[in-house]
Amino acid sequence: SKPVHERIETWLCGNPFALTIFALMPGKAIDERAMQRRFYQRRAEREWFRLSPEDREEIATLVSDKGGVILDLAK
Repeated sequence: SKPVHERIETWLCGNPFALTIFALMPGKAIDERAMQRRFYQRRAEREWFRLSPEDREEIATLVSDKGGVILDLAK
């Protein structure tokens, strides 16, 4: 995958929807695929998900365990 800052620029360019990136986690493509599989039923479109507060809490725990950063859990 591309570096995060490049991916964010691509996502925001011409996107009509408000996007919230609430966590960043180090990892490889296999880690990203595992997260996508875990939350498959919450998929809105492509790489975007509609997450419940409980989903966000679960992700926050996973991110914290992997040395990641929580940016905004409140939304």
